[in-house]
Amino acid sequence: MDKEAGVFQAISLAGRQDGLVKRLAGFDKSRHTVPKYVSDRASEFLGRLCEEELSEWADDLFRDMRHAMNYKRRDMSLDCENGLARLVAKDFVLERRYSLVEESPQYYDVETELSEVPSVDLFQLEAFNGVLGPVFDRMRCVFRRVVDIDELIDGIEDKPESGVTVEYPGDCSYCEARIEGCDAIFHFDSAELQIRFPVFGSPSQLYTAWLDMEKAFVAESSIGELLGLMEKGEL
Repeated sequence: MDKEAGVFQAISLAGRQDGLVKRLAGFDKSRHTVPKYVSDRASEFLGRLCEEELSEWADDLFRDMRHAMNYKRRDMSLDCENGLARLVAKDFVLERRYSLVEESPQYYDVETELSEVPSVDLFQLEAFNGVLGPVFDRMRCVFRRVVDIDELIDGIEDKPESGVTVEYPGDCSYCEARIEGCDAIFHFDSAELQIRFPVFGSPSQLYTAWLDMEKAFVAESSIGELLGLMEKGEL
């Protein structure tokens, strides 16, 4: 993300899925037992269980992304170990990590995160979206400055005709906005915006939801000015 312009200093996409440890391909019911607690040893065990499928995913991603984006050898690097695959490309960083669920260690989480994107133009590339597919359910946008949540709530509530509604707790530490006709939830706190989706989507689909929010908020000048969205392309 360009550090010299825009209301956000960093934007990333993330998606999380879960599963049962005993359903992993590396789990052998005749000699393995499901972890009862989350510990370093249990996490190492999970890393061994998921090694085959994670390596296969990472190798396929490396190959497909190299061809789709016309990358050369020096444009990409791949590391895969201990339940973490990390692809570093000249235009982005993509990670997939496996971890045990703290409160229910018989389950594991798989988190896929796309970060260090220099321009949101990448989100719209057909070739890029074709490789990744619908694996993300959140867009995380870190603000350059602190946002006053009280003022944001007031700005939305003062414009009921905008089609934007808002919910918030008693301490107003965050708020969740919804836009008429859009399924995403826009979760604001003073430091960041998270666009949360009920289903998994591609980068282009998440970016489209951002544009829906921008259009709805910029249409109401008080909200747009507060978020610094009055200039087209501020993302």
